[in-house]
Amino acid sequence: MLALGSRNRTRHGGQQVCTLCLAEDSTPYLRRHWRFAWHTGCRFHGVQLVDECPACKAPIEPHRLTAEDQHLAQCSRCHNDFRKAVCTSPLPEAFSVQVMADRVLEQDKVTFRQASIAPADWFSMVAFFIGVIRRASRRPVSPLADALLSLGISVTDCRMPVSGLAFELLAVSERSALLVALERLLSMGLEETFSVLVACNVKTSALHDPRRSPPVVLLPLLSRLSHHPHGPHRRRVPPACRPMSERAVRASWARLKRRMKAEPTS
Repeated sequence: MLALGSRNRTRHGGQQVCTLCLAEDSTPYLRRHWRFAWHTGCRFHGVQLVDECPACKAPIEPHRLTAEDQHLAQCSRCHNDFRKAVCTSPLPEAFSVQVMADRVLEQDKVTFRQASIAPADWFSMVAFFIGVIRRASRRPVSPLADALLSLGISVTDCRMPVSGLAFELLAVSERSALLVALERLLSMGLEETFSVLVACNVKTSALHDPRRSPPVVLLPLLSRLSHHPHGPHRRRVPPACRPMSERAVRASWARLKRRMKAEPTS
């Protein structure tokens, strides 16, 4: 579920809408499935969901509207009518993952490698691969990034998130970029994906944090990768005069811009 990022009555995001759905409603209302983190497009109109005011770029905050505003299909800050916004098409790969996830959510069991698994295990596997893609994007010069590039996934895409925030806190455009890469992995098949990882000599420690257990359904595949033993985890204390890396600066700037969007301009 998308996190609203609430601080008192102020929100940083988490609410997305389809402007065409709101335009067709006699009384505009919010849909529950718009809060799903894997939803980036409207399944009825085939347009990308909107998670900010097209005019002032403020987060969508319907709870801050008053009775005088009469309907919630408008910005609580500049009162721009969302129903008049220009719609764009969602990325087809991201929309394909959305349809797949919706089908999994409606089932009791999912077929995975000639076995039946629970939907929760499937979503856990998907979250694991999203984490793998994000780890590769943080280190574009690494065996993991090379392996993904050979699979047709560019981790240096400008749409990839740089803020380091959780998937449920990202904007719709950043989630779409991750889902496009995820669709490529799923379409290639896990057997071929792990064969490429083995060929590129990717370690298991490059895929996930060793302090957290990976999904149980992926353990047989992960056992094919070599393991690089780690000693006790120690946090390095950088010297006071050492400047921050470019990646750290970009992440801080992206988080700052997100907080600034939630604060009304004076």
